[in-house]
Amino acid sequence: MLDKVKEIWLRFKLEIILFISYFVFLLIIRIIIPISWTLWSLGYESDNEFYYMMAQDISCIFERKIIAPFCYRILMPFLVCILPFNIEFSFATIGFISYYLLGIMLYFTLRIHFNRNYSILGLSLFCIFIEFTTDFLFVEFGAVYLIDPLAYLLFICCFYAILKHNDKLYAIFLFLGVITKESVLFTIPVFFIYNYYRNHDKFEIKNGIKSFYRNTKFILPALLSFLLLRLVIIPLPVSEHYVWYIGYQQTDYMSLEYFLMMIQHEIDLFKSNGFYFYTFGVWSILPIFCLFNKIEDVWKWIRIYGFFMFCVYLQLIMALTDFRARLLYIAYYPIIYLSVLGIKRLVDLLGNYIQKSNEQILII
Repeated sequence: MLDKVKEIWLRFKLEIILFISYFVFLLIIRIIIPISWTLWSLGYESDNEFYYMMAQDISCIFERKIIAPFCYRILMPFLVCILPFNIEFSFATIGFISYYLLGIMLYFTLRIHFNRNYSILGLSLFCIFIEFTTDFLFVEFGAVYLIDPLAYLLFICCFYAILKHNDKLYAIFLFLGVITKESVLFTIPVFFIYNYYRNHDKFEIKNGIKSFYRNTKFILPALLSFLLLRLVIIPLPVSEHYVWYIGYQQTDYMSLEYFLMMIQHEIDLFKSNGFYFYTFGVWSILPIFCLFNKIEDVWKWIRIYGFFMFCVYLQLIMALTDFRARLLYIAYYPIIYLSVLGIKRLVDLLGNYIQKSNEQILII
């Protein structure tokens, strides 16, 4: 028994140390978060209050008490509801576990493409430039009553299943993701595109149709769940929370007028600090690392993740929150992957330069 434990330790020593360090990192963050942040999260009209109400009594989703789309995001409030602890502790515990598993899954997803060192680098980049940013900490750790931690976990689980070519596992994660937060559906184009180019070098309509029909069965459970939730649950038809929030009190939020106002709202924001927010404001210096990639590598990335990224940023048009960055954080894996790939190329270029310099010195 001891020999087996010793063998496991020697084989996975680096990973064990890494995961323990990551756990301690999250624990420190959780401890240093001021209690005022947690108290603030319920004193502010936002999705926090709706998830809290659902956790108190999950049946309230059938009583027209919760507005859309929050009433459809039932998994995490349901888990909190059935746990034998108080609501705050249950939300905090599930959130903490989700973030911890997220780090582990991010490491193993990166390991599909990179060696240990670069996978550790990827997790480190996530911790430093995403998880330790003000917006991420404030919203995801301070505002306890959120479903985002579980959603972030299921996003990386979906990407892992796609990259490992495990279609059945992807179907399970996609289903769980849909009843957690509907934006996980953005991974479906990645699933179809990655599966297609796994078997074909170039796109052909005939092969594309065949691939689509062959893989549709794996997304059906999630799509049916998405539709069923919207048929069974009738949301509270009140939009004052969000209409009041951006100052359009007299506007019907389902109208074209409201939609055009939101687009103008986004344009105005972009004119002020949009470029910075969309790039460095959310991802810190990670976009700089992305610039070191080869054009063909960037094109492959765009081909696989381009439509996904478009959908992620499209959310901003309908976003009604001060913490808009949390909508973009679901794209953390493609950004981390491209950043690590860029750093790897930079290291390779420096290595080749040093090697050539040494060879020239030897010749001299």
